[in-house]
Amino acid sequence: MNEQYPNLSWALMDNLYLKTAIFEEYKHNLLYLSYLNNLISELISYKCEGIQEKLKDVKTLNKFSSTLSELELALLIAKNKEIKELKLLSDDYLPGKSPDILFRDEVFTSYVEVTRVNENPYITDIILSRLREILKYHPYLVDVSLNTELSMPKMKRPEIYIQKGLVEKSLDMFEEIFQEKLANNTLVASSVIETDSLIFTVEKTD
Repeated sequence: MNEQYPNLSWALMDNLYLKTAIFEEYKHNLLYLSYLNNLISELISYKCEGIQEKLKDVKTLNKFSSTLSELELALLIAKNKEIKELKLLSDDYLPGKSPDILFRDEVFTSYVEVTRVNENPYITDIILSRLREILKYHPYLVDVSLNTELSMPKMKRPEIYIQKGLVEKSLDMFEEIFQEKLANNTLVASSVIETDSLIFTVEKTD
């Protein structure tokens, strides 16, 4: 894996736990690992600082997903602004709640805090857990889109319960259709499976 994804391996050099977790979790999703490797490569090409430090203290794959959003935004900034300095900041960079990215141009020094406003943790956990089971031993990458009802996090327990039910129902539908397509050998390189509340884009990784 080190030779196949040298930039990703370099970025995770100081966090062997996360490195092992990522390569184990996505060993059948080579497309995703290549995406991560290329993302790091591009950040390096723009002389982005703090990549290893940013990833050093990431303890879980869920936290890595949030950190990945910061890396993606840093690259977007690098591609769209004439900057003199670009740096990913550690969580303890400033006292209290610290910004995630620093970039400096000819005039200003700017700090950016990345917030995933559409993140719905109790739904995300259900989806990830079920997809891990469904896709076990199958070399497919799945992108999930939520409908309007699910994209807005709920605070009240009855509303959360309703959302969880919608997610479970859609995951059941997806699993049934996915297994049927596998059995009939009708899963093409890129397939879209629509359910009541979720849309699944399925791509073969090898």
